[in-house]
Amino acid sequence: MKRQLTLLLFLFSMMLFSQTKLDTLWQNLKTARHDTTVYNAYMDLGNYFQYSNLDTAIYFHTQAEKVAEKIPGAEGELKKAEALRNKGVDYYIKSEYQTALNLYDSAMKITERHLEIMDEEGYAFLSDWPQCPDQAQ
Repeated sequence: MKRQLTLLLFLFSMMLFSQTKLDTLWQNLKTARHDTTVYNAYMDLGNYFQYSNLDTAIYFHTQAEKVAEKIPGAEGELKKAEALRNKGVDYYIKSEYQTALNLYDSAMKITERHLEIMDEEGYAFLSDWPQCPDQAQ
């Protein structure tokens, strides 16, 4: 009985924490004033749902992609590439591999155009790309 009560209390606390995090993410979106902040809020929401509700994750990553298109210059294009990449992960998890590959390819092409102006964070972004088994060394 004590074990069941402990398990129930643990599950309740996890649900409460999860709801609190989601509430915080929604609040971030509602209070966002600048395109970059809106973009970050959409990306955070997409990442939150990535392993629990893929269609919702795809929706938020798509919204982030649209907002990124409004951000001028290289910053906007690189943010769009990041949104495309995350959307590719969504489709990969969903087992829609061709769609995932197409999104990865689009993101990679955008990123390669801006390679010379990227800072350390940008290079970290490139290092996150998954390698094909036949390309691994």
